[in-house]
Amino acid sequence: MGHYNRNKIAALIICLVVTGLFIHCFPRSNNRVKNTTLSHAVESLEGWHSIRHIPVEDTIIKALNLDDYIYQTFSKKQKTVSLYIGYYLSSSKIGEAHSPLVCFPGQGWTLSNKTSLSFIVDQDTIHFAQMTAERNDRKELILYWFQAFDKTSPGTFMQKINTLHARLLHQREDNAFVRLTIPIEKNEPTQALLTGEQFIEAFYPHFLKFVRQ
Repeated sequence: MGHYNRNKIAALIICLVVTGLFIHCFPRSNNRVKNTTLSHAVESLEGWHSIRHIPVEDTIIKALNLDDYIYQTFSKKQKTVSLYIGYYLSSSKIGEAHSPLVCFPGQGWTLSNKTSLSFIVDQDTIHFAQMTAERNDRKELILYWFQAFDKTSPGTFMQKINTLHARLLHQREDNAFVRLTIPIEKNEPTQALLTGEQFIEAFYPHFLKFVRQ
């Protein structure tokens, strides 16, 4: 047996032992049904007004296995932001949310300029991804992140790590996919990003309060 194979077997055994101990010792989660809906929790945002509820077909709700969701457009003066959140009460549903990197191209959008950024609201840091989506004459800035209880990440790998952390410290498994869509007017992505950050500043404290219920 080669040295490489022995290392692989040893690593597998260690992983199995650690996983067994983890499952045996891990505290039971304390998730519970919320006492309000997500849409009600974020309906009153300072300076922003809900102008349109975007319907989601029952088949999509079922396919995404959602426990709660919101899909609404908000406005502030001449600025608009469409907010989608798919919310889950159990860590077993991590991965149910479809990444925009898959969904948007499947709907005919061309994606570009993907980067990861951070934005601080109060004392909470939001780690999110941004990208530009174009289709025909439409151009939009997409901001999104994966929530794991009170932590955020631009991808699912860190979402899983954050979920383990939340289970260990808080006995909670709440997780969500959050996406903001902002129209890019006159090729001004910087202004669109500023609009998105202004909306996050108003929205996120309400959302986090809902998460922590």
